[in-house]
Amino acid sequence: MVEWNRLADLFKQALEMDLSKDEHFEFLFSVISQAERIDDLIPTDAHEEQYNEAMALFKKWRADKLVTMIDSAMIDMERNVLRSVFIECSRLHFTEDDRLSEIQELLGISDEELLKRQYKRAVQLNNETRAIDREIKLKEFYLGVHGQIMTWTQFPQLRQPAEFAAAKFLPIGRKDVAAGMLQYTRSLLPTSLTRLGNCTKSDGTAVQAKDMVKHATRSFKALLCWMGDRKSSHPNELVVEILSKGLEYPTLRSEIFLQIMKQISNNKSQSSISRGWNLLVLCLKTFKPLPSFENYLHVFIRNATTITYQDKVTLCASIYERVYKGDLETSPSPNELEDIIDLKDTIDNIYTQHIEI
Repeated sequence: MVEWNRLADLFKQALEMDLSKDEHFEFLFSVISQAERIDDLIPTDAHEEQYNEAMALFKKWRADKLVTMIDSAMIDMERNVLRSVFIECSRLHFTEDDRLSEIQELLGISDEELLKRQYKRAVQLNNETRAIDREIKLKEFYLGVHGQIMTWTQFPQLRQPAEFAAAKFLPIGRKDVAAGMLQYTRSLLPTSLTRLGNCTKSDGTAVQAKDMVKHATRSFKALLCWMGDRKSSHPNELVVEILSKGLEYPTLRSEIFLQIMKQISNNKSQSSISRGWNLLVLCLKTFKPLPSFENYLHVFIRNATTITYQDKVTLCASIYERVYKGDLETSPSPNELEDIIDLKDTIDNIYTQHIEI
């Protein structure tokens, strides 16, 4: 009875406290825990009534506190937050919320599967920013696991080297042309690097395959002029032609990106390489890569040896930025190109924060 009398004084103090304060709530929990440890001692009716009153008040505040925590944790489903909430519920012996079983399940799944659940929840809640964030992290996870098989020289739409070299009559050097299909050159292309079929322009107009090949070879000629490998008095205007073609003919985009990648590869001129990377920046600030090519472009950038780490992050983030923001309505003007290149690092944090290289 002495112990119950001692607890009675503590219960009286706790019942007069403001339980919205954590230290007061913890005080009440401590007193209840002490009472439960002496449940073999029979309390008086007054003690039992006081205990029941304290327990009812504790359960009310416990539910208010923990349900709010569970609500918050289930919005973003971050593993560390879910774990903290689950541990807190266990500590306070709270089992009344059905979502605790879901939290326990979430804590047991892989990081990749949890990312998928987080993305799905963001979509359900119409949280576009969170959905983009989770999807980018999922893509980074995928690239980390499967990126080694996304070699740009193995892109499925590329022509076979022999097919590429046989596109035009060449009295000599056909083998050299085939071998150098995906290497830097100062020569014009005999045909497109990729197989281009009949397609439609962005406005729905039908285009024949032979016309698409012409657009591809003309774009490469403009690329050579921009990179300084052929003389031109108006390289900026020629770049705008490339950007306009990328907007007007979406199926030509993989070809354009591959042409840039070809000219960057095994190029001995640092000036030419630098202008090649700048052209890639301009393309990514204008139009997005096709979904079938996006991962190949990511991996090419990440494996590059002629740009800095920061440049790699900027370019990969530019891919994400353009994918989520969409294509520009019109290509930039020749006078705007240098400013775009100078401001290439100005990208929202959402597109950069999860990139792992």
